[in-house]
Amino acid sequence: MSTTETLKPYLEALRKVHRLASTVGFDMMTVCPAKEKPAVAESLTYLQELADEAIFQDKGFYDALTSIDFASLPRIDQVLVKKYLDELEFRRKSPSEKRKEWAKAYAESSVAWEKAYHANDYSLYAPYLEKTLQAAKEEASYRQKEGETLYEVCLRKSDDGLKVKDLDSVFSKLADFIKAKIKQVEMTPATLNYVVVPKLSVEEQKKATSLILDCIGYDKTRGTVAMSTHPFSDFLGKDDARLTNRYDADDWRSSTFTAFHEGGHCLEFQGWSEEEYAHYVDGAASTAICETHSRLFENLLARDRLFVPNLMKILAKAQGKEAFDMSEADFYRHINKVCPSFIRTEADELTYTLHIVIRYIVEKEMIDGNLNVYDAKERWNDLYEHYLGIRPASDKEGILQDVHWSDGSFGYFPSYALGNLYGAMLLEEVRKHIDVDSALRSGRLFLIKDCLNEIDVPYDYLPGPEWIKKVTGKELSADAFISYIDKKYPII
Repeated sequence: MSTTETLKPYLEALRKVHRLASTVGFDMMTVCPAKEKPAVAESLTYLQELADEAIFQDKGFYDALTSIDFASLPRIDQVLVKKYLDELEFRRKSPSEKRKEWAKAYAESSVAWEKAYHANDYSLYAPYLEKTLQAAKEEASYRQKEGETLYEVCLRKSDDGLKVKDLDSVFSKLADFIKAKIKQVEMTPATLNYVVVPKLSVEEQKKATSLILDCIGYDKTRGTVAMSTHPFSDFLGKDDARLTNRYDADDWRSSTFTAFHEGGHCLEFQGWSEEEYAHYVDGAASTAICETHSRLFENLLARDRLFVPNLMKILAKAQGKEAFDMSEADFYRHINKVCPSFIRTEADELTYTLHIVIRYIVEKEMIDGNLNVYDAKERWNDLYEHYLGIRPASDKEGILQDVHWSDGSFGYFPSYALGNLYGAMLLEEVRKHIDVDSALRSGRLFLIKDCLNEIDVPYDYLPGPEWIKKVTGKELSADAFISYIDKKYPII
């Protein structure tokens, strides 16, 4: 009997619980009435408890996992079995009451974050973040393996195999390069001060989002689009890859490139192969691999000079016009304009990595016990001043702008920067298989999606370093990304 057949009853049950939890979570972050959100958060906690009690505490699941000859398994099954053996070991070590306590802290913190965000008041959120941080540290202590720091345990939850020393080295190299490049860009005369940029209403931006998703090849019969305070995407099932967006009537760039970003995530979800589903490794991709696809479509493709005429046509069509009222040169400068800013999701491509470096430093210091949550706001603001030369004037444009820490996702942020590196390497590989420039000129970005479904997505269940080597034949390196950025900026 094959591995998946032995484990199938339990894996099917986990798949059902995941669908229920994801559906409830999507509802909570989109259409759920504000007053009902605390109750919905409790429902999420209940579903997590259900999975724990009905599956992970089942002796049959334990026996099935531990009786498997791991060494004889094909790699795809090894990834699956290792994942659940690690999770089972953690659950057998950690008291169930503790896990319930952590789940409650994460759920309550998610609700509190949204209230504090809208109130623009970090002090309302700090007590909840403190509980979340404590929960994350306690959880990490039960997952910790010999030689790991607590923060490295957090990294492992998102991307297996990452070490602080490696990230310190990569991020230091990137930060030094980017800071020098920003200085070079600052010496270039500003070209857009006099340009009037057309605006798009919220309804027009929604139409643009729909057109963008068509352009990249998102299958609307297998997903949906909603609105949320913080944009996100989620995989609920084989034919259910959902995304959200938010709309700023004063700046269409935000929703436009969010559509490419979250759509890029969903392309990966929709591209998982029958083999991956059959072996239950759908959803096994590391966060860095997931961010590779979103950052690839958002930046390396959507902001490319060759694609500009097509993006302008999309925005014009959303307005109900024949043409967008800007020159192609000014449009290209506008969507690639370098300007240190506060909001990570709206940062330009050049400065974006510095936003990640700042979050990496803050969360690492909090997890390692070197930074109190009540001092984190000032630490955050100081780092923005140090790296970007700007200081947040409000909590909403500062430490409250991201939702990630509220559910205990410490160690997730580095994946965004790693996604940039992987994306540049991946695009170099795609160019060996198809004419990327032709796809950009014609606006048929779905051709790139099709190529990725052949050479990349079928292997994305592998750990990041192993995956990039399988797909490109190369070890993880910042060289491709640095080369790409160096050639692109400054834009003149």
